[in-house]
Amino acid sequence: METPAVQYLSECFIRPKYTPEESKQPVYLAPWDVVAVFMHYMQKGFVFAKSLAFDTDENQIQEFVQKLKESLSITLVHFYPLAGRLATQKKEENPSDLAFYIDCSKGPGARFIHASLDLTIDDITSPTDIPRIVGSLFDHGRSVNYAGHTKSLLTIQITELIDGIFIGCSMNHMVGDGTSLWHFLDSWSEIFKAEGRTSAISRPPVHDRWFPRGPHDPFLRLPFIHHDDHQVIISRDKANTWLDAITAVSRTPAHDGLPSQGQHDPLLSHLLRARDDQVIISIDDGDNDTIRERIFHFSSESVAKIKAKANAERNTNEISSLQALSAHLWRCITRARNFPLDRQTAFFTIMNVRSRLVPPMSQDCFGNYLEPAMATTGCGELLEQGLGWAAWLLHQAVINHSNEWINSWLQTPILPRRADEPDPNTVLLGGSPRFNMYGTEFGLGKPVAIRNGSGNKFDGKLIVSPGAEGGGSMDFEICLVPHAMTSLECDREFMETVS
Repeated sequence: METPAVQYLSECFIRPKYTPEESKQPVYLAPWDVVAVFMHYMQKGFVFAKSLAFDTDENQIQEFVQKLKESLSITLVHFYPLAGRLATQKKEENPSDLAFYIDCSKGPGARFIHASLDLTIDDITSPTDIPRIVGSLFDHGRSVNYAGHTKSLLTIQITELIDGIFIGCSMNHMVGDGTSLWHFLDSWSEIFKAEGRTSAISRPPVHDRWFPRGPHDPFLRLPFIHHDDHQVIISRDKANTWLDAITAVSRTPAHDGLPSQGQHDPLLSHLLRARDDQVIISIDDGDNDTIRERIFHFSSESVAKIKAKANAERNTNEISSLQALSAHLWRCITRARNFPLDRQTAFFTIMNVRSRLVPPMSQDCFGNYLEPAMATTGCGELLEQGLGWAAWLLHQAVINHSNEWINSWLQTPILPRRADEPDPNTVLLGGSPRFNMYGTEFGLGKPVAIRNGSGNKFDGKLIVSPGAEGGGSMDFEICLVPHAMTSLECDREFMETVS
């Protein structure tokens, strides 16, 4: 049976209810923000069960949508950068030096879409693999963040299902990271539940971004030859140096003595298309239909057993639940890929470094404060040494990210390495089991499920979220090429740990 298509009912743009004075100034983006320029928008969605009132009263859904719009307008007063558009400024004395900033008065505001889809909640959540139609429940598809010069930095898409409501949020990754996204969503939920009694929120965002050279020097030297609404052209001989300059893939003390793989962040590298002496980057990246996407659930009991095993093997108690489970997945995915034992493999953990700076920054700082912690080893060694050994590698990669390391990279980030396509040996972990995903409500009760859009997915990408039942349970969305996913599903050691 052919899958129904999403029907778009209406759309509008939402501005802040009133204009904060500070929104009249440009919001300059820091190096950590510019890292995301050619990644995709972040996309997070909530599946809610529809109450009986929606079926008995045809005005109920319109009233609900209107409340969402009104509460969003109030929330944007606090998160005003999300209502703007990206802009670029050239340094007069050197046009190669560019500064990205958010013009909060540019554009009509955040986009709001009301749509419908003739499918049930089970149609969305029950299939073994995530249905392709889920990507249609989010705006911006696989557009890269550079598109924020002309496209909304935030879109909320409300899609009516037969028995549910899907709320999809697409947010430009140059504006903020996952911590910022969930800060916004939690605040929007708080405003919605207040029902107009107050416009205050419990955690106001901090919009003063941190710059390594001070707030008055936001310029970066970028090798752009041409850029418009459809593509960016970069000088090929400078592209790899620049990619290394803005991506935080580096050798930490934990990696001394290990072979250098010369790989960039695959979120960025997979977008590159070489042509003679130029690199062409499309603003709207095509669908990635070469991978399978599946969510695996780990109960709190399973997580506790894996953590206990990893710590026992290393005679320590320092390995966290996430590190132990990540090591378990790294080993199982490496086995499923069936690479030669002497091939190198790397695991990247995307870290929130706000608390690692000196002095530490508030978790309410709005923006990007992410670093990838990398562990690397041979495939054979990873499989032979055991779970505890692999988990300790990941633990060491994380603890070596000190304030000194971060500042050292920011001061001298040039690393002459090269990569034109994603590394098939890589596993990259995004998301967090600490985000308050199931506490974000809009008068419909607790979400039935959380889903991600189609952006920022490639072979080896993992996205972790808390399990719906809480208690330390975790869900991992795993993206793999089909043959590797099939092998993983046949791995008894792996499947015995999922439920």
